Amino acid sequence: MRRPMSISIYDQSVARMRHMLGNLDKLVSKAEAYAEANKIEPSVLLHARLYTTMRDFIFQVQVVTDICKSGAGRLAGVEMPKWADDEETFADVHARIKKALNFLKTVKPKQFEN
Repeated sequence: MRRPMSISIYDQSVARMRHMLGNLDKLVSKAEAYAEANKIEPSVLLHARLYTTMRDFIFQVQVVTDICKSGAGRLAGVEMPKWADDEETFADVHARIKKALNFLKTVKPKQFEN
């Protein structure tokens, strides 16, 4: 007899979001180091677009962090924090990612059981 496989919504969402945001923070650090090593003004990279119709890199980070906090918050049934979209520097972007990671740490697997 086959038993159904148990899949945790928490593991499939929050755990993956935390991993992804950690990777994003490392990518931001690499971009920061690249700008410094090549004497590129940080705002050039932070406001860069991969395509003309795309929004800049800072906006992309804002959207990713908003999706993570709102997705986790809704699934867990908790109130989501509201953040201003006012990042301008690499330090601001790192801080935004850290805020998202800190929020995700407050969301516990037990909150996903109902």
